Amino acid sequence: MTKIPFLLFCGWGHAASTPFYYTLADNLYCHGGHIKEPSYLPNLEQYEYFDRPMWEYNSDPWERLLGPDSPNVPIELNHHSPYNKFSEKFMRDWIAEPPSIQKYIDYYLIHYQNIKGKYQAVADFSNCNNWLREPFLDKYVPILKEHFDIKVVMMARDPVRRTYSDFYAKFNGNCNSSEWYDKGMFYPNMPMKEKYEEIEKLFKGELLTVETFYYVSFYRKFKKYFPTLQLVMEEFWEPSMFKQQTELLSKFLDFPITKIHENVFWPHQNAPKYDYLKDQWGAVDKPISKDLYEYGKNVLFPIYKQWKDEFGVLPDSWGKHL
Repeated sequence: MTKIPFLLFCGWGHAASTPFYYTLADNLYCHGGHIKEPSYLPNLEQYEYFDRPMWEYNSDPWERLLGPDSPNVPIELNHHSPYNKFSEKFMRDWIAEPPSIQKYIDYYLIHYQNIKGKYQAVADFSNCNNWLREPFLDKYVPILKEHFDIKVVMMARDPVRRTYSDFYAKFNGNCNSSEWYDKGMFYPNMPMKEKYEEIEKLFKGELLTVETFYYVSFYRKFKKYFPTLQLVMEEFWEPSMFKQQTELLSKFLDFPITKIHENVFWPHQNAPKYDYLKDQWGAVDKPISKDLYEYGKNVLFPIYKQWKDEFGVLPDSWGKHL
């Protein structure tokens, strides 16, 4: 049996994951189904290993998957895309407890039939996939590989700028996890030190909690299970590196990537409000100051060091206030 091409995206949020998803869709490489980030696997892990209700960390799954189309997503990638041909019975069962790896597989087996002839692969672009633990992966990767030819792509961004965008999106409410911030938690079950009234104080006060510290360790983790490509946002969208980056991605996917979607975060510092990228341009309305950037770089120094140790060199723009 020929296995279905499957792109598993494993982070990171606030590093242009949405423009990257649009890039692959624009090139007709992959389609993710009802939503860019279904978060099914992390929720399944929480259900099985930690005895937590399915979808505990998400809003109502029916509304997220089949509610009104989002004005911030292109119609062909929206909830009611013509490529999302699933029965209501299937979808209601899919989100119902108990969850299972077979339900996850069945969704993408059906979806591949929906998109076959138009797109090359199915995809799961849930940023939180990067948190999947090794016992879970040990258990389910062999089962997934029975059906799918899985490749993993990760997209990293300068640690300080990525962290600032992440924190600011929580601070101003333009983030799915803002509901946790409103409850006094920076991440689920992680209380903040205090209630912050200024982004600068939030940045300094919670900087050591940032998930960006896991850039390298999560890359190493997924590399053990799947062919894994680590991209750098600032390089992928750098106009002078277009040929190099598209060839790199094309070779990895074994599929021609000939165009790259707009990205608010790069190469411009004051990019236009591009259509369908409100998750980017709505996140930060106050650029990081040089002093705050230097503060962040000193605290996050271990991330830069780990990256250089793993990949041999830092991206040119990293560690510099721009």
